[in-house]
Amino acid sequence: MDKSLPELLAMLRTAEQNLKSKGKSILMIGNGKRQNKRPTKQGTCFHCGKTGHWKRNCPKYLEDKKNGVETLTSGTKKD
Repeated sequence: MDKSLPELLAMLRTAEQNLKSKGKSILMIGNGKRQNKRPTKQGTCFHCGKTGHWKRNCPKYLEDKKNGVETLTSGTKKD
């Protein structure tokens, strides 16, 4: 390399300034959470059959699961 120490220091300072100015804009892009544009659908619960929630949020299902009650899911057969 045919660069003197002052030239290398100047190049380093320029590179650091470029990284600082570009780094902030890159970080700002990555910090936001993904926003869901579609409204959530109100479905029918596959456990109790009521509308307005899904099985994973069903109060009856959660209570049964807490108490250890075995539930059958669609497609399974208990012998």
